Amino acid sequence: MGGGAWCTNLSAAYALLASQLRSTGLVREEIEASSRAFSFGTARPQPNFYADAPWRLPSAAVRVLALPLADPLLAQSKELPRLLARAARAVEAALPRGSIAWTQPTATLHATIFHPGMSPGSLTPATATIAPARAPSPTDLARELEKLRQIAAMGADGRGNLIDLVVDRIVMSSGGVLLVLLAPAEGCGADGVSNAVERMRAAASAAFPDAGRKQAKLLIHSSVLRLIRLPRDISADELRDTAKRIGVVCEHWAGRLQGARVAIRGLLYVVEEQIMTLAGEQHKLWFGSTRTFEQDGMQGAHGQRVLSAGGQSGRRWAANLTTRRVGCNIGVAHPFASSKSSMP
Repeated sequence: MGGGAWCTNLSAAYALLASQLRSTGLVREEIEASSRAFSFGTARPQPNFYADAPWRLPSAAVRVLALPLADPLLAQSKELPRLLARAARAVEAALPRGSIAWTQPTATLHATIFHPGMSPGSLTPATATIAPARAPSPTDLARELEKLRQIAAMGADGRGNLIDLVVDRIVMSSGGVLLVLLAPAEGCGADGVSNAVERMRAAASAAFPDAGRKQAKLLIHSSVLRLIRLPRDISADELRDTAKRIGVVCEHWAGRLQGARVAIRGLLYVVEEQIMTLAGEQHKLWFGSTRTFEQDGMQGAHGQRVLSAGGQSGRRWAANLTTRRVGCNIGVAHPFASSKSSMP
């Protein structure tokens, strides 16, 4: 797709997302669908692990290639992570008492490029019936990583080995997902950086023809917060009022955030263990080079194990994710997306 057509389609898609809350409001059924990606067995709801119920996927079934927005080595931005955290708190304050939301940990903010294996967008309680029969072998994963190195090497198309993105706006979907929408800082061009994301997605699709069918397309976005539970007794009028309040907050923060930039030096490849948190074995891939960070001595030979803010791994990291219940002293949580309105 030419740069001009791509940008036209991107702008139209963003305008449609921005109008969704105003035209549709918050849809209880979509929010409830999002909540199924969480475990509520503890005081702090946590994103589910892929190996656990309801999915029980084989080890390493889900892998992701992503643009990191707050990684200290791969992303350069003076203000974006801080402003997004403030926007999330403002939206949280607009929720009715008794709501539960989950805020994406700042260090894990990312825009998905591709899922070489299963895609979280295809997960349902019945996923076991369509899950791969076996876990990928170490050889399978090594070959996959090598292909992804090649994709990263062509990612920024030689322009300083950076992808420079700018915030277009921040919106909340009808399913309660707060999204930051990003666009190329240099605008549109047939051969420019504006098409770097599309080129990488097309290359990944060609390299992994057996990957999950539900993949990120067109949009360059990151989830910031997810509303995962509404008060049981909330009325239709109260739900409409809540949507209006959140819309006002989003419009305010869209103005504050518009134009905030992030320069990205490479991709994250994560063999994921847990939905949304990027917990798992992580490899950092430079743009413009087939070398990985571990090859340059910046992390272990097998990548960095489970990685999220604080450098904790696996379930211990998940146990410390911040969740809050609005109006209480527990915290607010933010879940996965429904198939209609949310994007992982």
